[in-house]
Amino acid sequence: MRLFVCACILPLIVLTACGGETPPGEVIADTPIDTISVAPSDTIGILMGDSNYVFGTIGDAVYTSEGNIAVLDEAACCVKVFDPSGEFLMQIGREGSGPGEMLYPGGMVLLSEGSFGILDQAGGGFSRFNADGSFDSLYIDFQGQGVPQWAWGVDDCAFVGASIETRMQDDAIMMTFSVGRWENSIDPEVVYFENSFPFNPSDMASFLDKTIFSVAFAADRDGTVYIAPVSSSEYHIDIFDPDGTLISTIERDIPRVEKTPGEIEDETAMVSAILRERGVPDHMIDYSPDPFRWMIPMPEIPGE
Repeated sequence: MRLFVCACILPLIVLTACGGETPPGEVIADTPIDTISVAPSDTIGILMGDSNYVFGTIGDAVYTSEGNIAVLDEAACCVKVFDPSGEFLMQIGREGSGPGEMLYPGGMVLLSEGSFGILDQAGGGFSRFNADGSFDSLYIDFQGQGVPQWAWGVDDCAFVGASIETRMQDDAIMMTFSVGRWENSIDPEVVYFENSFPFNPSDMASFLDKTIFSVAFAADRDGTVYIAPVSSSEYHIDIFDPDGTLISTIERDIPRVEKTPGEIEDETAMVSAILRERGVPDHMIDYSPDPFRWMIPMPEIPGE
């Protein structure tokens, strides 16, 4: 999901540089193509040794307001904070069901005043920790239902995240996947995207396509929200202000690119393994990847 920020920013840079004179998708002859090469400048983490530097499953990593690096370890049920050189500073939270403890953290956000917010489905909701790592409160008690995931901290103590809710309707199980803004209540203040559908337990591929594979999203610190369909045929980004008003749309004409056999094999194995880890029986796992690459990458899957 962090890569999605680049997908949002780069088209804006291109459009600004072109002054709007070149139609989207049109290539100017003999125009040099700029390339960017990236490489790690440093790493944090070891395979064995000091437990402060050993990670289980990294769920998120953010820069704090002091310039430190906070890493959410979903397997260890804690947040580890390091200084810019990689030196361990402190641990926030631990495994457990008491105040300030976590059972299955699925998201971390940095709140505007420097405190941390942890989203924990099993733990009941959105817990807030002070900048020094001390526990503040169960800021929003979702009572274990529909706790948002994959969140971005925005203005004030609000965050933008995705939620999957289940309800019964006419003897059918209905699922609702939404992207919204939460601040002081279990109900979102604003919903930017919503998709409701009947759940078919024998069709997990369709469930994934209609939930976590349906849209990619991101949010700025000022509360601006970017929503893009995960599509192999459409490059489209809707930009909303914090109250949900659509303020801009980015569309580009980009040729489709087929996935290699290796990419299809790797994606099938990855998704199947994740579903299996979450208790889905083998006979229900029948995932077939889209043969074309997504125009904008899908969100990260917890546990990947």
